[in-house]
Amino acid sequence: MLKGLLARAATYIFGNGLNSAIPFLLIPIFTRYLSPADMGMVAIFQSTLSILTIVVSLFLPAAINVRYFKQESLALPDYIGTGVILSAIAATLIFTLGLLFKVQIRSYTDLTFTVFCIALLCSVFQLYIDVELKLAQAKGEALRYTVFQNSVTVLIMTISVGLIIGAGIGWEGRVWGQFIAVFLAGSGIFFSLFSKREISFRWNSVYAQEILKFGLPLLPHGISAISMVFLTRLILRDVADLHEVGLYMVAAQLAGAITIVASAVNQAYAPWLYKILSGSQSLQLKKKIVIGTYLNFLLIFTGSIIYFFSLPPFIGMLLGQNYIGTIAYLPWLIAGSALNSMYFLVTNYLFYHQKTGRLALATVGSCVLSVVLSLILTPTQGGVGVAQAFMAANGFLFLVTWILAANVQSMPWIFFGSRNHE
Repeated sequence: MLKGLLARAATYIFGNGLNSAIPFLLIPIFTRYLSPADMGMVAIFQSTLSILTIVVSLFLPAAINVRYFKQESLALPDYIGTGVILSAIAATLIFTLGLLFKVQIRSYTDLTFTVFCIALLCSVFQLYIDVELKLAQAKGEALRYTVFQNSVTVLIMTISVGLIIGAGIGWEGRVWGQFIAVFLAGSGIFFSLFSKREISFRWNSVYAQEILKFGLPLLPHGISAISMVFLTRLILRDVADLHEVGLYMVAAQLAGAITIVASAVNQAYAPWLYKILSGSQSLQLKKKIVIGTYLNFLLIFTGSIIYFFSLPPFIGMLLGQNYIGTIAYLPWLIAGSALNSMYFLVTNYLFYHQKTGRLALATVGSCVLSVVLSLILTPTQGGVGVAQAFMAANGFLFLVTWILAANVQSMPWIFFGSRNHE
């Protein structure tokens, strides 16, 4: 079992590393054809897309991943189809609200209603992609997951580069590249799922209630996590300009490499942990899991320090002189990404026990803390204050989630007064 876990983890790490390396390696191209202000617009579009993807999906892919291991009396195709119908309803409501408040959307985000609609359509087709990925992950098909994930990323980046460099349409090329790629991939997955009878549009009110019970409490959690990034970027735009938003975005992408590796490990670890938790667990096994978690904390901490000291000397060569300003953000963003990576390792317990409401409260709290600290720090620290707030908020989220996890799952953490371990 452990060998299988390590093999899948290695595949996920390689696949996610490659998946992240593709856009990462293209940063020097984007930064030479797009100004920091253009990158700022890309950042706002991507943040908007992330929020819409969360709301439209209703966390259906995550529900499938958890429910897959508890499917004694579950008709999975009906479950997926019912979730897709709910997502279509959510997308329709969002479109209506977007139409009613398009002037306000333009005022606060600089995005036109057309770009907003493109982001909404991207979120719809992204749902099918995410469902396919979660099915592959739940089945332990790491290679299939990796190949498909990287194929979509290559398609997105190839079309984006072609539109930005070849057609010369600026930052909008990144928007259209995203849409065309996810439309092609999402449509293909939809027809594939339908032809293999892995999706059925037979409405099941019991499944609908279960999906909503799982997903709705997570919406504040998911939206808060993205809103923390979105709102702080808007604060940064107001206290500085889109130029600084662009610098912050690029620095966040560089720092996010740590989170990407941790997420890859967690994609293999989470299904393994769910399977362990669904059976009987001895105290000895629990101790091994805890020790492994602590070793991962140490690895993340050490790796982040090495990464921080290794990266700045190469910024000018990697990004160009216009992006030297990203160095000021890196210490805080790397530390925040490390704390976020540690959070992955403890949040799985809350997902397994479906205590998503508690997780939502923790995430909302971290979002509020980030925004408040950004407003307090930016007048004196400038844009760096936003990065400092990001670090503090992720530290808060990690510690609070760990405390909550210790109270829903009996584990010998030593700290936080976990329940009896016997």
